[in-house]
Formats: sequence, C-alpha cells, structure tokens
Amino acid sequence: MARADVEARQREVKEELERYKVDRQPLIDEIKERVDRLGPLGAASANDRIANARLATYAEGVFLEGTHNADDKAPINFLERGIRAARSVCHIVDSNRTSLGTGFLVAPGLLITNNHVIPDSDTAEGGEAVFQFELDADENPLRPRRFRLEPRRLFATSPKGKLDFTFVGLAAVGEGGALLEAQGWLPLDERPNKILEGQPIVIIQHPNGQMKTLCLFDSVVVLRDKDPDLPYILYTTDTDEGASGSPAFNRFWQVVGLHHASITTGQLHQGRPVVLNRGIRISSIFGALRAGPVDNVLEGPTSHIEAILKALTDPSIRRSGRPVASALEPVPALSVVSSGASTDLVSEGTRRSGTVIRRKPDNHFDDRGGFQPMFLSETPDAPPRPRASLVRAASEISRMAHGGRCTPQERPGNRAEISALLDSSVGIPQPRDSHSLQCRRFAHVQAFA
Repeated sequence: MARADVEARQREVKEELERYKVDRQPLIDEIKERVDRLGPLGAASANDRIANARLATYAEGVFLEGTHNADDKAPINFLERGIRAARSVCHIVDSNRTSLGTGFLVAPGLLITNNHVIPDSDTAEGGEAVFQFELDADENPLRPRRFRLEPRRLFATSPKGKLDFTFVGLAAVGEGGALLEAQGWLPLDERPNKILEGQPIVIIQHPNGQMKTLCLFDSVVVLRDKDPDLPYILYTTDTDEGASGSPAFNRFWQVVGLHHASITTGQLHQGRPVVLNRGIRISSIFGALRAGPVDNVLEGPTSHIEAILKALTDPSIRRSGRPVASALEPVPALSVVSSGASTDLVSEGTRRSGTVIRRKPDNHFDDRGGFQPMFLSETPDAPPRPRASLVRAASEISRMAHGGRCTPQERPGNRAEISALLDSSVGIPQPRDSHSLQCRRFAHVQAFA
C-alpha cells in the first residue's frame, strides 16, 4: 500500500469532520459556556454525574472527594498506570513497513485501530504491530517488538463513514521470540459517562509514524454527542497525522474513545492553533458488535465478530476497565547493531542516532596476568612471599572474631607471631565488629609495649 492511499483516506475523514463541526458548533458553544460557569460536574445532568461517580473505584472516589473533583490533580499511581497503558499502544505498518497509524491491544492477541488505517483484511496481511517504538527515561531508544497481524484468525471492521474501527488478530509470538503477553492490554468498558464535558482527556499516539508520544496538557472534552447516529466525543488535544487509532483515556486511564480524526479550528489559545479532535465512543462499538454483521455498518465473518465480543466481555479480560499488566514485563533493551569493536545505537528503521557506545574489543584483556598482589611494594614484579600461611592467618582472625572474649590463651604469643599474622593477612577481609577490633588493639599493645 502506498502512503498516498493512507493520506487520501485521512483527508476524507477530515472533510467529514469539518462538516460535522459546522453542524455542532452551536451545541459546542452552549456546553462550553455552561462548563466555564458551573464546572464539569455542575454542567452535567444529575443522572450523568451519578453514572460517572459509579464508574470510579473506591480509591478513585476517595481521591475525588478529598480534592473536591479538582481537574489539575491526580493520585501518584497515575504515572505508573500511564506507563502500563503505553505498553499496549503500538505503531502499525504494512508489509512494506509503510506507516499506517496507531493501534492498541484490547485483549490478549486482539488489536483495535481505525478502518481508514486498516480498511480490509488484504491490507492487514503481512502488516505488523510495533511496540516499544519509544525512548526510555534516559532518552535511549528501546528495541522495538514486532508482531504480525493475523486477519485470518480474527477480523471485523466498520467503514470510515460509520464507526471507523477495525479489530484484527495479533500473533502471540513476535520477531526474535518476543511474547505479546508482556504488552498487557487496555480493556474496553461499554458503559457510558466515563468522562464528562470539561474533564481532562489523555491520548497516547504515534504521530506521523514517529516515536510514541503522550498528549496530556490542556486537553479537555468539549462535547459528548448523544445522537445515536453520531456516536462521537470531541476534545481539544494536540494530535497529528498518524494518531488515528489511538486510545483516548479519562483521568483514571479508562478508554473512553477511539481517536480517528482532527482539524484546526482557526482559533488561537496561548499563541497556538486550537485543534479539535473526534473519537468514536466505546459504547457504540459494542452496540455494533452485538448487532452482528450488517452491510456498510459491520463487516467480517460472524464467527470472528462473536469471538471478539466474547473476549471483550469476558470478566477475566475486562476486569476493572483499567490498563492490565502481564506477569511478563518487557525487557527495555537498547536497540543495537554490533560492528567490530564498537556498538552503535539505532532507532526505528535504519536511521542512526548521534549517540555511540564505545567498548573494548573482546581480546583486549587476553594474556593479562590479572591481579598483582605486590604492585605497591618495592619489587612489584616479584612473586609474593608471605611469612605465614594465609589459611592459618584467616583461621586465627576468625577465631579471634567469633570465639567470645579475647582470653590470654587466644592471644598471639609473641612479636614474631603477630608480625607474621598481620603481614600474611593482607587482602583478607577483616572483621569489623567492636569485640574483634578490641582484641586486635589489645594484641598490638601486648606485643609492642
């Protein structure tokens, strides 16, 4: 598939979003005025507020109550949950490794993205989901983990003119024997009201086919369209081309939408263009799956659609609706290519970074003599000649350290014996407990007084 085909489908979706925005702008302005005046909770209906509160866990409810539902605070596990969520997000490429968009795991071996990213099973054949295409905390690129798409095992899609989603199977074992289980998954919860207008929203994406990024700051929901034929949420987030298929989260990392399009509004906020984004509501995706195959609404083998719905509603997979981590943690190994005596760091594809790790060749330490015990003496090349057995010296020190009180019978007998003991015990770890040190000081005093 050519990159031009991907961009053409994106343009069609953006043009449709432009028309949708014009139609919904009066409603967007009305809701914004209410949120600015009353806040997110005050602007929502009583039923929506109650439903939203019921979706919080006990700990989340305690946090919200203690902070009076402040939108600029989050419990510290927000960061850890975010890292867990990011593991399940991937960069999707076709058989020629052309960048198609973003996707994420919603169950073991099951990926979701947009229809305009993967429109049919033929496009999925030979394609790959690339995980860990990102930087670690030290700004080193991780080794990407590649897994083949398996449309023959699982595939279902809704055209871009409808719900614009695609489910596709993913291989359990990837390139180099990597295990998909280590990436965890992001459960989908079909209940509505997981997020309200004015509340913050988070996006994890691969914009323009680049490394994984996080959209977090100054991003809020502006509209939850309640028209059953227009099952969308609108939000202000700085997404970009290639973000299609990204997960949209609420503050507690529940997936609230499948991102699929963005446009600029022509307005400025703090000197930057305001971007309006649209995501597909999760509840509408479940509705389509439950209805089964319908021409131009949901396409795919009935057995595949039933298997997908069964997996998404399985309690062991859905759990709390928050990111699920596997017992297998992916190893954050650097992506490296060996070349003689040095190793160059590389990022995705064939582009090399500017950082190079230098190391000694494998034969650098061959024929070395190892530790030289006489290196501080006047004759460093001479072999060591201890005056007494090292074994005896070690046993004497051990007996002095662990034999209870240091009695006259246990003390070394004369100056020569002590000198031999001390000279021969060079390099032997000495005991550091107060009793043994006291014995050693007593022995020095008795021998040299």
